Amino acid sequence: MIGATPNVLVVNTSLPASNLNQFLALLRASPGRLNYGSAGMGSLTQLAMELFKQASGVFIVHVPYR
Repeated sequence: MIGATPNVLVVNTSLPASNLNQFLALLRASPGRLNYGSAGMGSLTQLAMELFKQASGVFIVHVPYR
C-alpha cells in the first residue's frame, strides 16, 4: 500500500436522516434528487462514493469540485 485516505460521510442536518439506514431509505425514496461533492472526477472520494452507490443500489448525483 502506498497511502491511505480517510473518508467521512456527512449529511446536512436539514435532511430527515440521523443514521445510515435512514439516509439510505431517503436516497431510495428520491433517486437523483440529492447530491454529493468530491474533490473531482476520479478522486478517491468520488470512487468511494461510486462504490457506495453500487453496493447500496442508490442513485445520488456527483458534483465535482476543482
